[in-house]
Amino acid sequence: MHSKRVVWTSVLCVSLAACTGVDSQPRDEEAVDESALALVSGANLITNGSFELGYELTTGIYGAWPANADLWAPIGYYGAINSIPRWTVGGDGVDWHDSSIGPPAGEPIAGDGSRAVDLNSVVGLNPGTISQTIASTPGAPYVMKFFYSAHPYGGCNPGPRPMLASAGSASLVVTPDPVSEGYVGGINVWHRASLSFTATSSSTTILFASRVGNTCAGPLVDKVVVEALPIINVDTI
Repeated sequence: MHSKRVVWTSVLCVSLAACTGVDSQPRDEEAVDESALALVSGANLITNGSFELGYELTTGIYGAWPANADLWAPIGYYGAINSIPRWTVGGDGVDWHDSSIGPPAGEPIAGDGSRAVDLNSVVGLNPGTISQTIASTPGAPYVMKFFYSAHPYGGCNPGPRPMLASAGSASLVVTPDPVSEGYVGGINVWHRASLSFTATSSSTTILFASRVGNTCAGPLVDKVVVEALPIINVDTI
């Protein structure tokens, strides 16, 4: 959390900042070309995908809103009663970060709006997860798009922060790295990724999971979008 400045390193960008370069983060064979996705528009099947809703109802390390503005609220650990509306938190919990005013040095800034989720809680605990189950049509194609970054604080783990993103049986791992990307203690850099999948049932679980434990600063996720893709009838081609 810092000033309202967002740095991007992807082929496609939104209006928050100019975009240069190509996202060098690894993707598996399920990842899709975002230039093709730019031509697709549809309703977002995820609710509260940018984590904007409900933060004012939380209590944080420094108390309830607005005392925890520009800080974070613990979710799912150390007896915290907080929750993220429409999301299920698992593992050893996550931190819900706010950057609505201008965060102190070393705190992350959101990629979209004012809030983002750090998929790790504190040193000594295992990685955290968040998930949401959406309605889907068996056999229909979908795409999940999301922003990812890493908490810029380097005091408890300055290295890479791998994160698993999955939609049903499709998955990919992205690895933001504050050291190689040069923002330890500074303003975190946001990337975009996407994952195509075909639904196998009437419901599909969307999940994000940290792949690094025992740290207070993990991978960040924001602006999660799931859209149905058009079904192409090959008989009409």
